Amino acid sequence: TLGDIDLANAAMIPGSSPGLMTFDGSLTTNNVSLEIEIGGLIASADYDRVEVTGSALLDGELVLSLVDLGNCVFSPSAGDTFDVFEAAGGISGEFDALVAPKLPPGLAWNANYGNNLLTIEVLPTSTADFDGNGIVDGQDLQTWETGFGLNGAGDTDGDSDSDGADFLHWQR
Repeated sequence: TLGDIDLANAAMIPGSSPGLMTFDGSLTTNNVSLEIEIGGLIASADYDRVEVTGSALLDGELVLSLVDLGNCVFSPSAGDTFDVFEAAGGISGEFDALVAPKLPPGLAWNANYGNNLLTIEVLPTSTADFDGNGIVDGQDLQTWETGFGLNGAGDTDGDSDSDGADFLHWQR
C-alpha cells in the first residue's frame, strides 16, 4: 500500500503475476506505462488491478498482456470484462494509448472509462469490411456472395459462416 504518489516516466507493474497494487491516497501519472497481465476473469487473482482510495489522474499508456497461469495462455471471449483500475475519489484523464495483444477476428479491445472505474472490455466487432480496405462497398458484398453457405469469408457475427445475418450487417 502506497500513499499519495506523483509518478512520471515510469512503468507501473502491479505484480510479477496477476496482483493488486493499492494506493492509500491520490495518484497522478505522467507518461506512465501501466502494465496489466490478464490470465483469467477474477480480479487480482487472474488479472492485475490497481485501487486508489483517493483520486487518480491518468496519463501515459495502458499495456495489456495475456499470460499463462498454468494451463495455457488466456484467450478472452466476447463480453469478457476486466476492472483494472479503480479510484474511489474519481478518475480524470485517460491513457493516451491502449497497447494490447491481437485478438481473434471478430473481437476488439475497448477501454471504458467511468467516473471511478476503468474497465477493459472484449467486444465483438460486426464490420462488413471483408476485404479489410477500410471501406464497406460492393467488393465486400462480392466476398460475402462468394462465401455464402460455404465458408466464413463474409462472417460478421463470429459464427464462422457467411449467411443472411452477415448480409444484414453489410447492408447497414
